[in-house]
Amino acid sequence: MKIKRVEKLLPKNFKRRFGVTKKTYQLLVKILKNKELKNWEENQN
Repeated sequence: MKIKRVEKLLPKNFKRRFGVTKKTYQLLVKILKNKELKNWEENQN
């Protein structure tokens, strides 16, 4: 999983501030990736 790249989209202290567990973090990554894909697809049209 390419979490590193997505981490840059989140605020630096995001994990600490919200106390994100690994599971919820991976879910967040999925959501962010889906958003990125949708934005990318929209930009292609």
